[in-house]
This record gives sequence, structure tokens and C-alpha cells, in this order.
Amino acid sequence: MNKYLYIVFALILLSFLPIPAYADVVYGNDFAEANSDKTVRISGWGIFMVNSPTGSIITRERPDPGSGELTEYRNGQKIFIWATYANYGVCWGIEELNHSGRIPGWVLMDELLILYDRRDFELENKEKIYPYTGDLSVVKTAKEVVVWEWPGSDREKRVVNAEYLFVEDREGFWRIGGAYKDEEGREWVNIYSYSYWSRVLIEGWICLSDPENRDIPAFNPSPKPKKWDEPCGPSQAQVFMSCHTSPGGAKAWWHIFLLVGVFAAVWVGMRRRSRNCQ
Repeated sequence: MNKYLYIVFALILLSFLPIPAYADVVYGNDFAEANSDKTVRISGWGIFMVNSPTGSIITRERPDPGSGELTEYRNGQKIFIWATYANYGVCWGIEELNHSGRIPGWVLMDELLILYDRRDFELENKEKIYPYTGDLSVVKTAKEVVVWEWPGSDREKRVVNAEYLFVEDREGFWRIGGAYKDEEGREWVNIYSYSYWSRVLIEGWICLSDPENRDIPAFNPSPKPKKWDEPCGPSQAQVFMSCHTSPGGAKAWWHIFLLVGVFAAVWVGMRRRSRNCQ
């Protein structure tokens, strides 16, 4: 019988181990963390522009216009939204965690316009983007390189020194994400580069056919900013699954399985003991 008591004791100890959480958690905001199972992750990069009838917005501690004020944004400013939450039918968005030390706040999604970004272009053209295995010498030997948001973008371009792109070893790292060929036959590559010592991040598209030309026509202009029109709250299936995958839900189910295991072990032990006594 003693060995069964050991098993029961071991199972009880296991119940105190941390259980991994599978639901998306927005760190930095108490309400968002407590209600992560009721939020819906924004698709894409979640880049929005403030467009309030009052000319500005103030993010809130909770998805409630009467809660504490956090940060003010004026019309035209960019704001990054991580996830949405429906509060009595009203859609709110929570800011993405930033590195400025500010607490991410909640904002009404009706006061924002979603901006077209590089991720949107890549999703729309995923069938045309292919792995690049060619030579990058034309870029490495250039004095300056023009980095575009996406091929033919009408957004502001970034001109960088080519030597900053190809940092390696202890200085940084770089990689090519894919290639694209436009209707004029120009080939483009998507590059990601980060320098450790300068902390400079360079990400975008380079025209291999003419890497120094900043006057290539904007043949892929971005659509006009638009209102957010995707579902704000989770579906019934998502709510059901979140009860099982959120930290609290996972812990509750773990304890149920533990109790079943304990009773099963005790019952088996008592049955075997009764047989030995007969």
C-alpha cells in the first residue's frame, strides 16, 4: 500500500508545477492579461492611423471611456494595435507592447484607420514571391541602396549605406526573405538586417535591377486607409477553446485529471489489498 501513497504524493506535487499557457497574452496591461482569452489577435502588423472626429484620442487603462487616461495621439499619428476586444458590442483595440516604458492602452477601433503595409503586399503576392538564390554583388558594391516598403511602394523610401546592410558575426546579421519580379522585369529582394553596435534595423525591399535608383515610379501604390471591419470578439468555438487553453482553464482541467488519477490509484490499491487478505 505504501507505494500507492507515494504515487498519490507525487501527483499532488505535480499539480503545483507551472502549466504553459497557449492563449495569446498581451503583456503590460492588466486588463488585457486577465482577459487574453477573450481577445482576437490582429492579422498582419496592426498598423493604424488615428482618425478621431475630435482630432485626437487618449488610450485608456481598460476598454471603458471612463477608465484611467494613458497616452494621447493626434490625428494622422500611427499606432500599433495587438488585439481587439468587444465590450458590450463596442470594439476596442489594445496597443502592442513597446519599448518606451509606456503602458499599452485601449482605444476605440472606430477612431482608427488601418494602413496598408509590407505584410499586406506579401500576403497578396505570395504566389509571385519566390526564394532568391542569386548573386547580391550588385548591391554589395553599391555606395547607397534604396530600401522600399514593398516593390513600387508610394511610401517614404529609405536610403542607406550598402555596408550597413551586410553586417555579420559580432556586428549583426542579415537575411533575404524572398524575391519578386515586377511587370517591367525588375527583380526585387526582401532584406532584413540588424546591426548590434548601432542598433539599426533595416527591413524592406531592394530593387536588384537598379538598387540606387530612388525614382522608380510607384507602380504599386497603397490603397486608401480604411475602417477596421474584421470580427472584434471571439466566436463561440474560440471562447470554448480559450476556457481550455487559458492559464486558469488549463490549471482547472489539470486538477480534475489529478483528482481522477488519485482516486484511481487509491481504488486500485484497496482492491489489491483486499484480494491479498482473502
